[in-house]
Amino acid sequence: KAGLMRNHASPVDFITDRFQSQLLRYTLLVLQTIPTVIYLAAQVIAIKGTFNSIFELDPDTSYPVIIIMGLILIAEWVGGLHSVALTDSVQGFVMLLSFTLLPICLYVNFGGWHELDPSTYPKPEFYQTLTIDQQ
Repeated sequence: KAGLMRNHASPVDFITDRFQSQLLRYTLLVLQTIPTVIYLAAQVIAIKGTFNSIFELDPDTSYPVIIIMGLILIAEWVGGLHSVALTDSVQGFVMLLSFTLLPICLYVNFGGWHELDPSTYPKPEFYQTLTIDQQ
């Protein structure tokens, strides 16, 4: 309630207003920014690794990440949280459609449970891990 009355936009504004210290303000700003930068760097590295491995690009190639980050920034700038909610809705629809169609495709291509033949499909032993003696 104090934040609404005094027009605070962030916790740093509240602490600055409460203690009247610009040094404390900038210290808190740096302490909030460092973990955010580390998290963002980890996300960029993850996007780079995933994208480059999916499309079989050189692992050191960075231009796809720059393009993806640019698209994300444009979407955020144009639509803000609305664009995030819209893309989440589209992703949810795609996942629901995939979850529905996958069993149908498996049934059509492989014939269902009654078509499983132990001589043509791997035996359960194939998926078991090796014991110490077998290694």
